[in-house]
Amino acid sequence: MYFRGRKRIFCKYSLWAGLTTFAVVLALVSFNIGEWLSRSDVPVKVNLMVCLNGDHRIAKSAELYQRGLADEILLTVQRNKDVLTRRGVPKSAVKLAPGVRTTFEEAFAIRTYVLRNPVRQVMVVSDPWHLARVRWTFRKVFEGMGTEFVFVASDHPWPVRDWFRDDEARFHAVSEISKILFYWVYYGIMGQKCAHDWVFEWKSRYVALLRWALVIN
Repeated sequence: MYFRGRKRIFCKYSLWAGLTTFAVVLALVSFNIGEWLSRSDVPVKVNLMVCLNGDHRIAKSAELYQRGLADEILLTVQRNKDVLTRRGVPKSAVKLAPGVRTTFEEAFAIRTYVLRNPVRQVMVVSDPWHLARVRWTFRKVFEGMGTEFVFVASDHPWPVRDWFRDDEARFHAVSEISKILFYWVYYGIMGQKCAHDWVFEWKSRYVALLRWALVIN
């Protein structure tokens, strides 16, 4: 009876401890996820700046170049240099790496460029909520190459602590967590090098469902 009673007490407290721990972890993750997703490095002088496609990213890249923080800017997705030359970046300083469809493919395109044009330091500019996935992706693709990376957020508005109160921010946060988990499994565990067609079909349906569920119209 004694041991049976001790066992019941142990199970009871273990259950409460487990539930409490789960609740604390869930609360910490929920309220700090905006900060974790968007952790940005301090911009420093680099040989090459990579601008992942998007208006806010292009604007930030041009600003950083004008501050003398990069020798060249490599654009992904874009097929012409006008988006940067119109912002005062010399045409000779703009390089192109079009034809990519995912962040992982962007990283591989940049890896190919760096192998042909060796540089030691690379700055990657993306929107705040993308940075955690971008950071993991580039480190995965460039593993063993010795390339130093700096990851910088664009000036796109991002409610770091109140992301769950804003429809778009809530959508971006949940979407990015989903993508990070997918990247860990698909590119990390499974070792895939490119996205198959079914990935884009699945992504399109999932994003539509997620937006319907999280964004109040």
